[in-house]
Amino acid sequence: MKKVLVHLKVNAVNYVKLYSILIVLGLPNVLQASSYGAPLPLGLIEVARTIHVNNKHLAASDSNPGTANLPLKTLGKATTIAIENRALGLGTKILVAPGVYREKFQIIVNQQDSDPPIIFEATEIGKAIISGADIFRNWKSTKAPNIFVHSWPYKWGVKSLPESWKGRVNVSHIVRRKEMVFVNGIPLKQVLSSTELVAGTFFATESTSQIFIALPEGVAPSESLIEVAIRSRPVLIKGKTNLVLKGLTFQHAASDFLGSALVITDGNNVTLEDLLFSWNNGMGYFLHNIQNLTSKRNEARNNGASGYQLAKIKNLLSEDDKTLRNNWRGVKGDFVHWGVAGMKAVQIHDAIFRRHIARGNHTTGFWLDYDNRNIRMEDGRWCGNRTYGLFVEASERITITNAKIYQNNQWGFRTVQTPDLTLTGSRIYANRGYQIIVQAPFTRMVNNWETGERTEHKTERWRLTNNIISGDHALLITDPHSFFLNGLFSDGNIWMKPSIPGAFRLGEGGKSIRFPEWQSTANQDQNSFFIHPDSLATNLAMDCIYPPAPPPTLTK
Repeated sequence: MKKVLVHLKVNAVNYVKLYSILIVLGLPNVLQASSYGAPLPLGLIEVARTIHVNNKHLAASDSNPGTANLPLKTLGKATTIAIENRALGLGTKILVAPGVYREKFQIIVNQQDSDPPIIFEATEIGKAIISGADIFRNWKSTKAPNIFVHSWPYKWGVKSLPESWKGRVNVSHIVRRKEMVFVNGIPLKQVLSSTELVAGTFFATESTSQIFIALPEGVAPSESLIEVAIRSRPVLIKGKTNLVLKGLTFQHAASDFLGSALVITDGNNVTLEDLLFSWNNGMGYFLHNIQNLTSKRNEARNNGASGYQLAKIKNLLSEDDKTLRNNWRGVKGDFVHWGVAGMKAVQIHDAIFRRHIARGNHTTGFWLDYDNRNIRMEDGRWCGNRTYGLFVEASERITITNAKIYQNNQWGFRTVQTPDLTLTGSRIYANRGYQIIVQAPFTRMVNNWETGERTEHKTERWRLTNNIISGDHALLITDPHSFFLNGLFSDGNIWMKPSIPGAFRLGEGGKSIRFPEWQSTANQDQNSFFIHPDSLATNLAMDCIYPPAPPPTLTK
């Protein structure tokens, strides 16, 4: 890890001011989370029935009673029993042993006030895998060396675009397909014609109902594990109150780029812990219309679209969740801005995001997009992403504390039409473009999904305090309209800009100005510092360069 280590040089007059800034930077705000998320911790939830599922057990059968010695074989059967228990007023815990469960199941129930819990829990975290892929055997040789063929009965074609997207965004065919092939756990790259086949690629065609794989010399299909994604959205849960998922892995779901491996909707008191979403074609999970949601230590990595997407969530606690290297399919067609992010949140009311990491995503790291209200973001690290580290759009009452936003490939922190935002005790630096960019001078009408109230949003009443902001490009590009500047409070910050003299810019395309002119023009940062980085003793991690390391390639 590379760090910037330098020494501070200040006079005695300024020492007290600077010391107070550094004290604040070293003491991040810690929020009490007792009122956020699902009301009961996992360890306090009691159930009347426990079911064991172990598809590796020699005696496993769906006709078994579901004990540890006589376990069920499938999650589908366990889910059916849990739903039957629910009708009897009995809660159920489903303990899932290590194994790959190549199946698809769902819970669709009517919401009810008194709803006994259903818990899906892996006995070993990460080793109970719900897979959207099946093993394909009996590949046939072709006339071309190292190219093999298998029958392909699926005619998925190219995903159609939502009506609201048409004419507004271009989404190429490679983004809108959903075929995936893995050889010994390594993904093959999809091509769109047989003439493009080279070692490490595959091609699926509906016209002849065939799928072709091109393997490196010496890699034989008969000696390899070849998994082909065929199931979209393996798990759907709708209408459930008191639901827990813990320790499961979701992989290889053949959902399209608007779909996901796990969908939970119309729920209440939902807890997700220690889940892994990896190499799904679309998103990891999509959560919609849920009250009281707790999400802890979940990770979405190497998914084809967004890592996670949340919509219409009331009362959320997210702690230690990660989104890493997502949107690999989108970036193949330069689909990196519209509708995707490592974490995308829409219409979230009353939430804490604590210690979220968004790193190496082929899109924006974290996007608060439209009608997000009363959001606290603590100790986030959003770095090395394809576009922005953090994007806040048409939201309000957002508080960002002790964030680290750095080395993103475009901008650090972008915002539009967002009033009442506080950024404090944070470090924003070494982003390729602007460190902070405030855009959209125009107002926007936003609908509150809970109340139906329609309000006018514009960027105003901001507080920027006790931050370190450093980079070679403009540190702050502000909307020059008076409603932003007149309502801005910026002070106690350390601004650093090593090479370009004009650190601040009023208006996109406007003239760059120096720090003293910023202080006088905007009447801000009267107790802040503008210094060269070589004057400050601080640790700024430099460990997040985009693009991230590519996935491993298939070899003999």
